[in-house]
Amino acid sequence: MHEDELPAYMLGMLRIMERYELHEVYWSTLGDMAPITFYVPLLDLFEEGANDIQRITQFSVDVFEAAVAAVAHATDGDATYGPILFACRMRARRPRNARWPVDRRVHELFELTGPERLIEAVVHSTGHRAAAQVLAHPHIPEHDCRPTTLGGPDHCGLCGRPWNEGETSDPHAAG
Repeated sequence: MHEDELPAYMLGMLRIMERYELHEVYWSTLGDMAPITFYVPLLDLFEEGANDIQRITQFSVDVFEAAVAAVAHATDGDATYGPILFACRMRARRPRNARWPVDRRVHELFELTGPERLIEAVVHSTGHRAAAQVLAHPHIPEHDCRPTTLGGPDHCGLCGRPWNEGETSDPHAAG
């Protein structure tokens, strides 16, 4: 088959996959995916146990390429997180905590994909409310104290320490 016989969308996808050496993009020609559909498997990306896909269509291939390029730019050429950034952008959602990217260089890109996820509070044996190991960014041990829906207006929603609204200093520093 000659290059001119391939639809522009298909050829474009193959070129993007080759340029960025993407191994996280799949394709199928079966059933409703005929003649060919490119997709990103979401495997627990948004919900635990979910087995869904995000299709890359002729109408979303530009969004896909932009996501991959943004990740490659932020990581000096490693586009590994590009396909899941595309899925997050298409669904306007952040990945769940267990699928949050390990590479800190892409955190800001993912933070911009949708609203903050609710963090489930954990009650420690001391009785303090905290988010412990389930922070929105589990790979960043430190955080800026701030009130959230978890802590209420007078406690940090991430660690449970007292917080006075309008306070500009970090209550951790006083401890």
